[in-house]
Amino acid sequence: DNQLWTHNDRGGEAKLYQIDKKNGSVLKTVTINNATNYDWEELTFDDTYLYIGDFGNNKGNRTNLKIYKILRSDLQNNNAVDAEIINFSYSDQTDFSKESNNNNYDCEAFVASHDKLYLFSKNWVNHQTRLYELDNTTGTNIANHQSSFDIQGLVTGASINAENDTLVLTTYSDTLDSNIWLFSNYNNNNFFEGEATKIPLETPLTAQIEGVTFVDAHKVYLSSETVSYSIFTLPASMYVLDFSKLFE
Repeated sequence: DNQLWTHNDRGGEAKLYQIDKKNGSVLKTVTINNATNYDWEELTFDDTYLYIGDFGNNKGNRTNLKIYKILRSDLQNNNAVDAEIINFSYSDQTDFSKESNNNNYDCEAFVASHDKLYLFSKNWVNHQTRLYELDNTTGTNIANHQSSFDIQGLVTGASINAENDTLVLTTYSDTLDSNIWLFSNYNNNNFFEGEATKIPLETPLTAQIEGVTFVDAHKVYLSSETVSYSIFTLPASMYVLDFSKLFE
């Protein structure tokens, strides 16, 4: 609805924040009455709903993965809303051992497309990503493994432009080198079978890009979470990337 929405990470309140595009101030706060921010990582939306991904899984042992589903009309008209809940598990996960930052079942990115949700894993071990397809219906569902891609980093955000069928994934390396991957010319949401383009981002070394959203066909907003080093704390920040020249 031509607005920017964001949220806090693990341990934050169960609230969504509408952000001013020019100065970053909070314009509106909406409380999700029946939700807990166990480890919120991502937002996505379709024509009717906004989805909140509570699927951060740094230790790889979560059995309470879920997605909150909110009517977009409720978000616009209320300061507190109730959510439908999608509980899910991964079709190929059988080991739930605790392996902090050393497992391949973390997740921080998903998109909604053609009445399905598509999740992209954050693989701490091999720096690849796996694509899962999940029904967007309320209840308990299985996220089915579809394919994998050697993305050479840790996936932290995703956005899809339905008008030109372009997917963007954000990644960072162990040294916080940030990149964007563009996927285009794919069929039937087989994203990794399309053309893949890697764009290195010249962000400060202190930036940790965690969110992305399209604002037009060739422009995205990127968000970096607050980063703390020793006695220094750097605030959350937002960047704008225009990659139209790639398509000239």
